[in-house]
Amino acid sequence: MEDVFPATARVFHGTNLFAAKIILKHGIWLDIQRRLTDFGPGFYVTCNREQAKNWALVRAEHPQVYRGLIDRLNMNISNYFNHPDTKKAAYLFYDIDINKLKDLNGKYFPLPQHSKWPLSHKKWRKFVNDCRSGKAHKYDFVYGPVGKKHKTNSHQILLSRAKDQLSLNSEKAIHCLSNPRIIPVNVARGRVHSFWQPYVISEQVMQRKLKKNITMELLKLGDMSKKEAQNQVEKSWIFSKAQFNQLLLNEPPTFWAYSILKGNDTLWYQEYESHVYGKQSGRGS
Repeated sequence: MEDVFPATARVFHGTNLFAAKIILKHGIWLDIQRRLTDFGPGFYVTCNREQAKNWALVRAEHPQVYRGLIDRLNMNISNYFNHPDTKKAAYLFYDIDINKLKDLNGKYFPLPQHSKWPLSHKKWRKFVNDCRSGKAHKYDFVYGPVGKKHKTNSHQILLSRAKDQLSLNSEKAIHCLSNPRIIPVNVARGRVHSFWQPYVISEQVMQRKLKKNITMELLKLGDMSKKEAQNQVEKSWIFSKAQFNQLLLNEPPTFWAYSILKGNDTLWYQEYESHVYGKQSGRGS
């Protein structure tokens, strides 16, 4: 990791203001992190401040959490979703002791611009596919590129050439972080930073493809006509902004179909994960 970080670096975590305050007050709870992610359940940070800001904008529109967090805070679901801080974008930034981190059991994937990437990309795709399928790993941390358009087929997992992620998957890795600070994201003055141009097709084409794929998944999940599904997708917060947030491509269309179908007054992460596990079991039988 010395090719990427100095001995002490600064990393960023995009979220909403509610979650940022909880983390600052109580610390990081690894047992209530999402499971079907690129590098498995963990606390994800990035070296890219703009990337964290963009993800914070998504989290403010999409304040999903595990039910375990709400229970631990002795809140009810309605109070959580109606809390004003859940709709405010923010990011945390930390100092991280890289020398301390390197003493742990970690896995490192070089970024695409690194000379070693051609020897690593197949291993990265398999690792991401395994983690997205719910397979556990033994590492304290994992560093590497961010995937997009995740599928269960590893050949369909693409990468971002401009985005990195460091997952801290154990308490020992979490203890490498220090000096957390919260920075609110000013949505009125901010703009969505574009990461992938000119690497991929135009923003308009990306939006059309994502709309089509979400509509198809919505038809599978909900009892509605194609026209009704298309209307729900068009009116959703996902496509209501003047500028398309390319970080939406980090999640599969099924994820956003659940977001549209369930809305922002229901906790559905566990139902979504059960659905994904069920699809994988069906393919394996």
